Amino acid sequence: MERENTVERVQQGVARCIENGTTKTGRWFGREEKKAEDLPKDFKKYYIKMINNELSKVERAKLLGVGRATLYRWIKLYEGQ
Repeated sequence: MERENTVERVQQGVARCIENGTTKTGRWFGREEKKAEDLPKDFKKYYIKMINNELSKVERAKLLGVGRATLYRWIKLYEGQ
């Protein structure tokens, strides 16, 4: 029963924050979305090499020190700007 009360109060607090557009701390919920400006400086250089078929995506991910899934997300973000 106490768990139900806690869940209800949390849901009311979230609804109140959505209604007001702010939270107590001033930050919104969750992580901030990455922007193309947040990508590493070398990303553009390696992106151009990838487009010119000088580097594979796997090699590029190793150079940037990230996994392939992260690299694919970054490419999608960079191309969507």
